[in-house]
This record gives sequence, structure tokens and C-alpha cells, in this order.
Amino acid sequence: MRLELLLRLAGVGQLALAAASLAIPRVLGWREETGRLSLLTGRVFWLYAAYIWGFNVSFGLLSLLAPGWLLTPSPLAAAVSGFIAAYWGVRLVAQFA
Repeated sequence: MRLELLLRLAGVGQLALAAASLAIPRVLGWREETGRLSLLTGRVFWLYAAYIWGFNVSFGLLSLLAPGWLLTPSPLAAAVSGFIAAYWGVRLVAQFA
């Protein structure tokens, strides 16, 4: 039961981060910055940003609403949990390295 609570809290954290990240384009002036890029490069940038945001929301919803799925002793649960852990681990290293 404790792991389930921790996963739910992680889900809330991930969703809070996703919500806060909606302000990043405005704060950092992405529209102006990407406007200087070629049309294709600008669109690819926005697409990548949307994919990252989508992953964050998906991981948050999964952790918050279905922690039991991540805690079942199945290869799929281990793979999804491992992917989420690797995603955030790489994200933290990339952020601060």
C-alpha cells in the first residue's frame, strides 16, 4: 500500500510539472525564437515539445490513476516502470550535467 501511495504522489508531481511547463514557451519566448528558424525546423521543435509534454502527462496519469498496474509482477509492468524511471533519470542527468 505504501508503494501505491508513493506512485500516486509521483503522478501528482509529474502532472504538476506538466502543468507548470505550459508557461515555459511564454517565459522563454519560444514563439519568437522559433520564428527565426526555418519553417520545418520550427515545426519539428514544437512537435518534440508536444511529445515530451504528452509523455509527462501520460506518466503522471498512469502513476496517479493506476498505480496497481505498475506494481503487478508482470514483464509489462516492469518494462513500463523501468522506462519511466530511465526517462526521468536521463532527464535529471541531462538537466544538471
